[in-house]
Amino acid sequence: PADVEPLMRLVDVDPVLADLEEDDVFAKGVERYGAPTFSDFVRQCESDIVAYAHDAAPRETPISKACRACEFNHPDKSGQHACWERVMGWGAAEFEQPKVWDVWQFRQVDKALAQGKAFLADLDPTELETAGSYGPRQATQVRGTLSQSPQIDREGLAAELAKHPAPWHFIDFETTAPAIPFVKGLAPYEGMCFQFSHHVMEADGRVRHANQFLAQEDGNDPSFAFIDALYHALNGAEGTIFRYANHENTYLNLVAKRLQRASPFDPEHTARLVAFISDLTQDRSTGRVGARNMVDLLEIVTAHYWHPRMGASNSIKYVLPAVMESSPVLQAKYAAPIYGTPDMPSLNLTAGKVWLQRDLSGQIPSPYSLLPLIDDLMPAGFDATDRLYGASSLGDGGAAMTAYAYLQHTALTPAERSALRAALLQYCELDTLAMVFIWEHFLELV
Repeated sequence: PADVEPLMRLVDVDPVLADLEEDDVFAKGVERYGAPTFSDFVRQCESDIVAYAHDAAPRETPISKACRACEFNHPDKSGQHACWERVMGWGAAEFEQPKVWDVWQFRQVDKALAQGKAFLADLDPTELETAGSYGPRQATQVRGTLSQSPQIDREGLAAELAKHPAPWHFIDFETTAPAIPFVKGLAPYEGMCFQFSHHVMEADGRVRHANQFLAQEDGNDPSFAFIDALYHALNGAEGTIFRYANHENTYLNLVAKRLQRASPFDPEHTARLVAFISDLTQDRSTGRVGARNMVDLLEIVTAHYWHPRMGASNSIKYVLPAVMESSPVLQAKYAAPIYGTPDMPSLNLTAGKVWLQRDLSGQIPSPYSLLPLIDDLMPAGFDATDRLYGASSLGDGGAAMTAYAYLQHTALTPAERSALRAALLQYCELDTLAMVFIWEHFLELV
């Protein structure tokens, strides 16, 4: 309607482009790019692409950490290989060795390359150990990669585990921060919590999927129903509450501010929710630490555990297959159809899910690869691969955010909406189950 303010507007960008053409925007990168202005840089990129397409020799660019993200890296025609062979004299086989940029959080890649240290094997773990807060973990990765053996600090792990009494609660959130908010009253890119999963493990080893939440698509801020459900799931719970990384802590603090700004609850319940969040979280800017502050399982992994399947990543997506490969206990337990039975209840799976399987080569694939494809859940005629931007599995958070966005904006049929919700619930459930697997393995190790 004419009286409704449009969501978008036209902006004349000609002045911006004119400034880019004139400004010396690449002054600091002239040596690297050979292009003093933005327009020169664009022309050089065009020339590189044309040369690449016609099998011409690539432009001689300096070797640096930027090579890791080189876009000219097709297996049959690699600009990476061509440049490094020209500069370093390497063949393709040498290039495939772990390189200095494969070390976790290593900020001295260019310095190492200038010293002729191109491979991970060229680094001295002893020197790394004292090189900043990341040094000990980097030294662990280098030693483990060279020996191709797990690096486990059993003594430190035992001391850490002893700090955290049972029962053990594992939580994971799915969140989104859309450029165009789904609900009125939120700013662009303001975060919202729309889903959580909660597993509990008792001291005797019993595991259950205890709680979950996935917001309804009702036009309201999902964070309020989310925090109310989380409060009823965890308030008064004994034992230890675990998260993986700082994401949950950050978003709970955001929800607390949202409650204080515009709570839909009465003042008494709002105060309870804010106190609940304060109890579970920390704020490093003020030094506040809640009495039941969530324990970061990622920090325990980083300090005490590394496996070759993890490489330079401490993401739960890499740690999970590593512990599955290492653990006889997990292999014996989860190769059986126990999950989703009365012995190990699930809120989504009831047929006895087998999480530990082996492929034809005998390798154990990541349980995330065992999640159902969206295409398998959808009714006939729904092209999930196309409509979810190529994400036919919900095995990563980005796909989960996309699926949730579809629930908000797309005219889905009830069957399609139900299938998407089922996929989201199973994905988030596996995130907290993965934390259970890791914790079980750590208990086994000590």
